[in-house]
Amino acid sequence: MEALDGLRGIAASMVVVAHSVSALAKPVAATFALQQSPVALISNGGGGVHLFFVLSGYVLARPATAAFSRVGLFQFYTRRVLRIHPPYVAGLLLSWVLSGWVYERTAPDALSEMMIAMRRVHISVPALLHSLTFPGQAYVQLPVGWTLKVEAWFSILLPLLMLVAMRLHWVLLALISIPLLTIPYEHTFDVLRFALDFTFGIAIWSEREALARLFGKLHASARGLILMAGVAMLTSPVYFILNQKQPVRSLVLYCCGAALIVMCAVHSPGVRNFLAKPLLGFIGRVSYSLYLIHAPVIILLTPWVTHRFNFFEGTLFVVVCLLMSYAIAPLFYVVIEGPAMDAGYRASKWLARRAERDRNADT
Repeated sequence: MEALDGLRGIAASMVVVAHSVSALAKPVAATFALQQSPVALISNGGGGVHLFFVLSGYVLARPATAAFSRVGLFQFYTRRVLRIHPPYVAGLLLSWVLSGWVYERTAPDALSEMMIAMRRVHISVPALLHSLTFPGQAYVQLPVGWTLKVEAWFSILLPLLMLVAMRLHWVLLALISIPLLTIPYEHTFDVLRFALDFTFGIAIWSEREALARLFGKLHASARGLILMAGVAMLTSPVYFILNQKQPVRSLVLYCCGAALIVMCAVHSPGVRNFLAKPLLGFIGRVSYSLYLIHAPVIILLTPWVTHRFNFFEGTLFVVVCLLMSYAIAPLFYVVIEGPAMDAGYRASKWLARRAERDRNADT
């Protein structure tokens, strides 16, 4: 659905804006003011990530149902590995090369402590080789990599989750997922904290016919209220958090808000038509590339931050980071992401033909 591409584009843009804003040093009062202002709607990086996770649960639910056979399982995993891993490897190598020979390493007080630390990261070759084997933060060489680790693990688990949802019910998955929200951050199994996101995505797919009937009966104003509730829930954790780890209530609000927005993107005609705009769809199609390259783009632009920016200057910096990321992401898509996706589809078709030949030989 083109609308889902548009939603991906918005989610990725929210993450870029959030990281651009966080790169700049600000007084605590200014940070608090931004979080309490309408700026929180577009600088909600956490909300954008949860939108990605719910979307993944939804769009992967159908192909995961075809993974119940041996051949289908091989096809599903082959497509997912080639969808996630080659761009991750390219993004990590790009970050490593830039950090070793291009990044500025000074620590001006115009930048946040987080950005100063990122400008100084350059992992060893053994650490790099180890990090190439499975998606992750790569010892903070690729900070956004933690979400790729979540995507990779749930790609592995999704056929099992779909089996439970279809043979029993998605409600059982939700009941299992809720206690997992309490797993501490940076725990060995902390990826499971996001099980509820993928469960909600599976639930929206499983109940798609009932939801279509429900949204079809609702007045446009009622559908608008559902969207507003989703946006409010997705944004509200930003108002709760100020330099502290995410409490469980924030994860629940993120999950529920993202689920309502995805439901509207699928079943509300007005929302669907807006998200299907060509520009949003284009950004959405390159959103993975945008996500991978935006941090190096921001770091490369930080040498121009020579003093503490006022609101106008900070806004201009964020806009430039966003536009530069938009400009570079299509190139990364054409060179890396697109060919990797095509390779996944070709490999899947080859597996199907091979299975068909084996069946014919047996008969």
